[in-house]
Amino acid sequence: MLRFFFMGCLGMEASENSVPVVEKSDGRRRSQADKIGKHKYEIQRMNRIDARLERIEQMQRIIFQGLSGYFKFDRPVIETVCCESDMDLAVVSVVYESGSNGLLAKEIAQVSSV
Repeated sequence: MLRFFFMGCLGMEASENSVPVVEKSDGRRRSQADKIGKHKYEIQRMNRIDARLERIEQMQRIIFQGLSGYFKFDRPVIETVCCESDMDLAVVSVVYESGSNGLLAKEIAQVSSV
């Protein structure tokens, strides 16, 4: 009887199996950074990004190896696509005149400025 009296005062129902209801938080969960620490999380994130970048670079290498025969461009094609000014044409001319050995950028600047 005393039990029913206290339950009535507290506004509870009179049932044998009544379990108090725990209020949930606002539905937010802790982020992974909060769980393991922000510094460790950033290191893991950078490692994931590095691994993804390495996979992309590997795919590019495979594609370039397969298409290497198609990457031979003639001088007129390069001049029409890349050259916007007379200086660009001069640089392309110097590079083609150098042959297969090529030139450093510093040498191209010296030749084109003369």
